[in-house]
Amino acid sequence: MRKFYITKTFRFDAAHRIWIDRENSENDNPYKCENIHGHTFIVEFTFKADEIGKKGMVVDTEIIKKIVSDIIEKFDHSLIIHKDDPLRSKIEKIFDKYKILVLDVMPTAEGIAFALYQKIKSKMEYSHINKAKIIKVKVKMTPSIWSEYVEDKDESKSNG
Repeated sequence: MRKFYITKTFRFDAAHRIWIDRENSENDNPYKCENIHGHTFIVEFTFKADEIGKKGMVVDTEIIKKIVSDIIEKFDHSLIIHKDDPLRSKIEKIFDKYKILVLDVMPTAEGIAFALYQKIKSKMEYSHINKAKIIKVKVKMTPSIWSEYVEDKDESKSNG
């Protein structure tokens, strides 16, 4: 069976904080990423289809841009924190007039890749892209650090 792929890249700037649950960790040393700090995130979204459409594409990149841009806008120039961050209430109080994004996952490169995948997949279910599926999100946090979230092959078989 044929497989066609297309990948589109986006970028956003954001700050985040990665904390350690000290009550359940043997590590009580300071962790540098507990400090609020920022990155320019480069994100690649990869889509797959078994056949290409009438335009000869997996999915028109303008449609990808339309689907992804709203989600990227929520991440861009925000402070990304985990919902259980012990400093969440203080952060929200201090930065109450600023853009804070609260995730269910730790805002590491891995967590951000997973969160973006989930949001894009959910949004695609309501769009008119019947044959294309999001299969991978790659998040590059620094020139030497990146993470990918790839759709589980067993999950993709059960979903379609």
